[in-house]
Amino acid sequence: MRAEVTSNFIDEWAGKYTYIKEHIYERYIPLKRPTRRALEELYEWKNGRRLSNKKQKSLEEKIIMKIGEIQYLINDFNLNRFETIFSNVAAIWRIFLLHIINCKFPIFDQHVYRAMRYLEGDHIGNEFELLKKPDEERYRVYKEEYVPFVREVEAKTGKSGRTVDKALWTFGKELKRRYKIVDRGTCVPQIQYVSPLKGEVEGEFMEIIDCPKIGCFGEIKVIFSRKTQELKVYCPECSRSANVKIVPDGKRYRLEVEEDLDSILGL
Repeated sequence: MRAEVTSNFIDEWAGKYTYIKEHIYERYIPLKRPTRRALEELYEWKNGRRLSNKKQKSLEEKIIMKIGEIQYLINDFNLNRFETIFSNVAAIWRIFLLHIINCKFPIFDQHVYRAMRYLEGDHIGNEFELLKKPDEERYRVYKEEYVPFVREVEAKTGKSGRTVDKALWTFGKELKRRYKIVDRGTCVPQIQYVSPLKGEVEGEFMEIIDCPKIGCFGEIKVIFSRKTQELKVYCPECSRSANVKIVPDGKRYRLEVEEDLDSILGL
């Protein structure tokens, strides 16, 4: 791993978790009763919006029509049986169904996968390689890489699977927010462009930028003079300094935050 994932890390990032209609998950998952309504609402929750006609049709034909099998597996779980019966379901939906049936298997998506890859020392953006792989390869990556990773984090931190899931999802989403992903595999820090204020005095201007610390939503005031190309600025929210470089770019200036991401994350 890039760094030891501590219980404090999990608590911090799980505490930042927010998701639309979280009450749907909390209502149905503990019941272990896979009704049509429960499955439809859970998959809409997973999808983040209403299902398209195509997705609704797929849900009906490949999952809802097998409610009896789902209940059987909830009562007497067998992974081989599950994989045989639902082999025609797309990997991400199949994995979510696996979670519905047995919560010991974590939810899987781009955010948690990005978090795992980063924490294991990989570059942000490489998670897009997974999208190029066949569906069964995605399922294999989940079973052979992600599930053991989550199990290890649970064992080391003593946190529940759902708490770890919330932390990794929030952390992975924040990595995406803070870093601009281009060309599927190339990542660069987010860059802000500014223009000198009208009526500037001796080439001075002021700009407000987001604090570079992941998880902090404070704002930093940057006062720039052409005589000073590098500044150390301070965030009042997290009491942290950041190195900001101001680079001429045509008629504008480019603000670049020069930071080691590991130190920002506290890893």
